[in-house]
Amino acid sequence: MTRHWLLAAGLASLALPMTVMAQAAANAALPADSKSLAEVQVLGQREEETRGSLQRLDAETLAGQDTNNMADVVRYQPLVSAPGIASGSGNNVWDGSGTTGYNIRGVDGNRVAIDVDGIALPPAESKPDSMQNNSFAGGRDTLEPELYQLVEIESGATASGRPGSNGLGGRVRFITKSPEDFLQGGQSRYLGYKFGYLSSDKSRMHALTGAAQVGGVQALGIYVRRDGEEEKSEGDVAPNPKDWNSNALLTKFVWGAGTNSRLGLGIEHVARDTELTNNNKITAASPYAPRQDGTDRRSRISLEHTWVPQGELAAFDVLDSRIYYQRSEAKNHTTAQVPTAQPRVPRGYERHILTNSEYKTLGVTADASKRLGQHHVFYGAALTRTNNERPWEESRSYLDNGEVAPVAAPVRDRAASARDTRLSLYLRDEIGFTLAGRRATLTPGLTVQHHRLKPTDVDRYAEGSSASAGELRTRSGTDWLPSLNLTVQLQPGFDAFAQYSRGVRQPTVSELTGSFENPGTGYAVLGNPDLKKETSDNFELGVRGEPSRGVTLSASAFYSRYRNYIEYTNIGVDPSLPQFGLFVYRTDNIGKATIWGTELASRFELGEWAPSVQGLSLSLAAGWSKGTARNSETGEKADLPSVLPAKLVLGLGYDDPGKRFGGALHTTWTRGKQAPGADVLRDSTGEYFDVPGATVLDLTAYWNISRNVTWRAGIYNLADRKYWDYASVRDLAASATGDIERQARPGRSFGTSLEVRF
Repeated sequence: MTRHWLLAAGLASLALPMTVMAQAAANAALPADSKSLAEVQVLGQREEETRGSLQRLDAETLAGQDTNNMADVVRYQPLVSAPGIASGSGNNVWDGSGTTGYNIRGVDGNRVAIDVDGIALPPAESKPDSMQNNSFAGGRDTLEPELYQLVEIESGATASGRPGSNGLGGRVRFITKSPEDFLQGGQSRYLGYKFGYLSSDKSRMHALTGAAQVGGVQALGIYVRRDGEEEKSEGDVAPNPKDWNSNALLTKFVWGAGTNSRLGLGIEHVARDTELTNNNKITAASPYAPRQDGTDRRSRISLEHTWVPQGELAAFDVLDSRIYYQRSEAKNHTTAQVPTAQPRVPRGYERHILTNSEYKTLGVTADASKRLGQHHVFYGAALTRTNNERPWEESRSYLDNGEVAPVAAPVRDRAASARDTRLSLYLRDEIGFTLAGRRATLTPGLTVQHHRLKPTDVDRYAEGSSASAGELRTRSGTDWLPSLNLTVQLQPGFDAFAQYSRGVRQPTVSELTGSFENPGTGYAVLGNPDLKKETSDNFELGVRGEPSRGVTLSASAFYSRYRNYIEYTNIGVDPSLPQFGLFVYRTDNIGKATIWGTELASRFELGEWAPSVQGLSLSLAAGWSKGTARNSETGEKADLPSVLPAKLVLGLGYDDPGKRFGGALHTTWTRGKQAPGADVLRDSTGEYFDVPGATVLDLTAYWNISRNVTWRAGIYNLADRKYWDYASVRDLAASATGDIERQARPGRSFGTSLEVRF
């Protein structure tokens, strides 16, 4: 088996240089006039026609809605949210904070894939000491909106037969900017500066962009700096004090832009540093607020090549290949003072806790397409190898004399280090034909994924997880993921579609090997090396396109079934682990879930019907869903807590026909919802926070002062309403009034930006 992996790695690593050499040989024998890469872009548009529900947000749209972070991206999307966590909101203080990912149609966490330029972000880390899956130890705030030219939000399981990461219940793709985005119309250089301010967290943003073409080489550089404080709350309790800053850098070099052979080198680096004081952990018994320094980093370098052969080749019309390396790190250093009753140390001692999560990924991809009559065939392969570590370390010192205090478990890993190797192959065929006199496309697709996970550094893991260390084992398997899409043209530019797709999610290292052992107290929270993969079957019917002049419409109804949901469950006393005489929690494939619903997105250009209101537009987006969960062991059934409440977004906008100025008023209504008191997947009962419904108004405007200067401004929560994000607070107990008040969203706030271009 090892030899097969080495062979696959060797072949994949040769794909890029072989492509370059083959292209060079072909150029030597053919005339200089070549096909334009514009044809490659047409293929991207063609792919969109054969997918289900898909929302595309370009850089102009992101700027218009004042996107400052990964949560702002989905501000006006129904059935999509960006759950956040607050440090110290759980039982412990050493976990981080931030946005954990996206919730799409009621599934969130690692069930929704996130990638940048087709390279997957590392998973959100579960915290094994919480006894609750999808309870994460930190955010994934290593996404900088100013770096991205396009964001795609794909609802439902990712249709098979496509490159990039595959999501069990959805995917969000971020596509970075390129030199070609700035060097257009014969322009050989570009320089831009943008300043932004947001009152809700007093954040300032400085973005500097430069692009140039020298001979046959194009170059791009973007640097973004942000500084801010804690986000203000409309609640009655002040949020925890916080100071943060972030730095983001994107550098690209392109050789052969606009030719049949494009070679690109890209470097992306995003870093965020946070200083936080957890005032919510102050109690009569512990009067000191824990302090935390958080560091989040993600860096990657990639070399990619696109080749459009000038002559006819049997294998492909277009070939994209890439090799990349990505490293990410989420580190938290927490300091907490602990009072004691010992006479010799009346001031107690200080705990220093260091938690870290680090992922290093090396990957190679190749994607090709070929037209064969009525068939348009897409196929490709991807090979990745990821090494990850998750250490947890503690030291203590007495506050009176500085002596080192004893620590029961100074070093432990919250999950085993591991090497994760994955090979993915896919094939998709878009078959054009006529159905009842209408143009139709049938698209079958298949993705085959093979994975192998091998624990490493077992000795270190055993230092703090002796009970779990003996359970470590290598696991591997192969998944077959089919999909089928039928698209029928109802009229030019307006289609109906039906789609089926199957999704899969392999358990993370944290779910397999997560460990929090406390033999002194008599309990443990452990992973499960025998976990099965989670699966989904997704069905969708809908329409999309332009049914009439000035109208854009996308509407769908969906039904999704999920199996082998992973959650922590109390197995009581385990005879094989007698040192834990109180109880043992373990991850298990405990449940099934079903989610169904409808969603709508539309836009009406009113000026197309009445010239007197030229530039006026109306947009409407709405979503409703329902979900149920069933415990596979007890048979109990109840509502699925992660399903989002119904949401409606109504927008009234105006854009001057000459694009000199414009504005929009967005009204967002969200229905109130309370998570069910009986969570059958977690086998727990309790009363959770009843999140009230709310109507929020946002007013935005822009003014192109000149061809080179643009000013934007926005007033958010115009009516100063007090409201919450259900996805972020659904797990808060009704009695946790302090944390509930802290997590209320900001009241009326102001944002502005000024952009200058040369």
